[in-house]
Amino acid sequence: MSRPVVFGDFPTLGCSFIALDLEYGPEPLIWLIGVCLVGPSSARYLALWADTAEEEERNLRRLTEIIAENAVLPVVTWNGNGADMPQLRNAAKRLKLGQALDVM
Repeated sequence: MSRPVVFGDFPTLGCSFIALDLEYGPEPLIWLIGVCLVGPSSARYLALWADTAEEEERNLRRLTEIIAENAVLPVVTWNGNGADMPQLRNAAKRLKLGQALDVM
């Protein structure tokens, strides 16, 4: 169809939310964190790239700041509980970030 297709009831998000997408491979590295801060009349896109564990850690810390700064907004992600959220939890454990990702 060359366009997004929604199955079931459309989620009630209001006009402001955070869209989050992670890219990762079989190796334990989240190499791209894509964030879109959606507001009533604008959208702000951020792409946080990583080639090393140090860059990944920096990006995860930045993601927690973004989420904390916008704590009232819901976070929408691709298959969050089945894909992105487990990847975030695994990365936090692997990088010994402790509770840094608990804001999500």
